[in-house]
Amino acid sequence: MRRTLLNLTEAMRRTAILLIPCWVLLCSAFTVSAEELPRTAAKKTVTIGVQSSLDPQFIVGSFGPTIAHLRKRFPDTVFKTQFLRLEDLEAAIEKRSLMFFIAESGVFAYEEARVGARDLAVRTTAMAADPARTVSSTVFVLSSSPVRSISDLKGRSIAAESPESFGGWTVLQGIIANRGHDPEEFFSNTIFTRSEFPDVASIVLAGGADAGVLKSCDLERVMREHAYEPGAFRILEPQPGTQLRCLRSGPLYPDIVFASLPWADSELVKDIIVALLSEPPSREGDAWGVCPDFESVDQLFRTLKVGPYRYLREFDWRVLWENYSEWIFAAAGLLVLLILHVIRTNRLVFIRTAQLRGALRREKALEADARESRQRLSKMERIGVVSQMSSMLTHEVRQPLYALINFAGGLRMYVERRYGADPVVADAASSITEEAERISEIVSRVRNYAKQKEAVRERLSPAGIAEAALRTFAHSTTASGVKVKTVPDASADGVFIEADPLEMELLLLNLLRNGASAMKDCPPGEKRLVLGWHSDGIRLVFEVRDHGPQLSDEAFERMQTPLSSTKADGLGLGLALCRTIVERLGGHMEFVRKDPGLCAVVSIPLADAETDGEEVEDRKETEKNQ
Repeated sequence: MRRTLLNLTEAMRRTAILLIPCWVLLCSAFTVSAEELPRTAAKKTVTIGVQSSLDPQFIVGSFGPTIAHLRKRFPDTVFKTQFLRLEDLEAAIEKRSLMFFIAESGVFAYEEARVGARDLAVRTTAMAADPARTVSSTVFVLSSSPVRSISDLKGRSIAAESPESFGGWTVLQGIIANRGHDPEEFFSNTIFTRSEFPDVASIVLAGGADAGVLKSCDLERVMREHAYEPGAFRILEPQPGTQLRCLRSGPLYPDIVFASLPWADSELVKDIIVALLSEPPSREGDAWGVCPDFESVDQLFRTLKVGPYRYLREFDWRVLWENYSEWIFAAAGLLVLLILHVIRTNRLVFIRTAQLRGALRREKALEADARESRQRLSKMERIGVVSQMSSMLTHEVRQPLYALINFAGGLRMYVERRYGADPVVADAASSITEEAERISEIVSRVRNYAKQKEAVRERLSPAGIAEAALRTFAHSTTASGVKVKTVPDASADGVFIEADPLEMELLLLNLLRNGASAMKDCPPGEKRLVLGWHSDGIRLVFEVRDHGPQLSDEAFERMQTPLSSTKADGLGLGLALCRTIVERLGGHMEFVRKDPGLCAVVSIPLADAETDGEEVEDRKETEKNQ
């Protein structure tokens, strides 16, 4: 858990470091001072559309310097940029509100076929020898994985950055299609991170996916940034060659394209080509180059039947009729005979199985009721978990934010005292303070949303609570092969507690599930749960005991800590939710080791019981904090 929180904090720190220069860059790119307004109004405006899903490394390292270079090269021209999603970029091109656009080569190839877009320059890196062969897919697994090839991934899960990533996801789909598989049905599950935390490599390392796919050279960068062990991952089907000095699993294609649209001014197009090709390389060695053709991208689109070749997926009935009309008539005749046979058969079945249909309807009604109950419990469980995690996040994040605000103010005061007032430093410090406060407000807003309103309490009997929990537990997969025995005590007859019925059902259901999970390795006949309850006149006590293996001292001690779990691979969120429910009711939960098994004991004050002053104050304080 501690490592997870450290990773989360590190990811937020990296995000802040990345967003601050981007924000300053974009502000400087789009802000015009008051003295320049009259002069800017007379300038020619050129609008450039930018694919919003481009790699953030390109936006910071290449896009910003390129726009700054164009503005310096053409002082009489105002360059406006719009970050657009793919559908918005296509709509803007349809409306002719753009003259140029910057997008991946796959998007450019589609617009080239659709409206006649023209490539002016292609972005290449220091790792590539040819602008036409710059990007590919890198498919990787854990070094200990049994997967040896891309074909072995069929029916497995994979993590990727975005379905719009040409260099990563689209190229991999082409590899799968060329081997005779359907890319849309190849993987059992696909996780898209969309450049958020956890990243693709972290998901694979944590076992969240069997494999990961990144754009070529990104895995090496991630390995450096996160300091992963050199042998943590293994590349599937590494391709030989010196055209790209990065590990890859597929063929090479052009990377990001700076393109013009047919209605752009020809003289301006020529000047921008010269400006792009004369722009100095970035610190990483990225530069604009010339790509002779995009035939490889066109062939990839034809293979996947996307973009300009989407029509290949459509079915033409006229062609089918002209070529197979005789077969269609024969099939229609057979279909009519089959329909008549089915109608006759169904009629006989309907007459002879009326009672069976009634039984099936009742069974479906019971299943629908159980499904609805599980959905309601699952929703409440998610709300409780989000509340727990948001509380932890609020507590852990606010202190660094306040420290960041103090450091920014201190830096401004130090500079003013040491070197005098500096407007640049003052503006930067103010911006840091404002952004940090905004983040703090967002965290608080998430916390307030997760808490929601207080649950409505009702008078509940212990038998009714147990019956609801057992009914839901019986429909869960963990109940398979488990026998549950209820042991009500006469002392609990006629007593009630005030609580939310769904919360109490969820409380007992979690304890029953934990007990069943603890007995998963026991022989079928020995999987027994005992649910009992009694009252001492002040409190109602529930006891849930399993007959699984006895816990060690270390495991039993660990259960007393927050976010503890009774399962080896559990996160402890279920027990945390149970504790929250019990504490809100002013109750107490503890665990007692048995031989064999473990017993969970939950005590809750009765609805009509008198409590001492200290208990009343504790309960009021608990409800206030909630």
